[in-house]
Amino acid sequence: MKFIKSIEPKYRITARTVIHRLNYRNWQAIIEAARQMEIDQVSFLPADVSSHAFNRQTAWAEPRQHEILPTENELAEFQEMTRPGAG
Repeated sequence: MKFIKSIEPKYRITARTVIHRLNYRNWQAIIEAARQMEIDQVSFLPADVSSHAFNRQTAWAEPRQHEILPTENELAEFQEMTRPGAG
């Protein structure tokens, strides 16, 4: 990032990450890591568990989907964690 910014200081660098059951509790650490790397923006996407995207030959079976998808309680926890003024 520093090399790119040394060439063009106003060049915006964006990171993209997927939020899922295994990492949603680390979202603040993801943001902090982006800050340390001097990334200008981070976009968060929900995990896509039901398509043929990402070179999947077949869509994931339901048990595999549930390994990645947050439960309703976990979603509520994540909402609380991301509420303005939280954390």
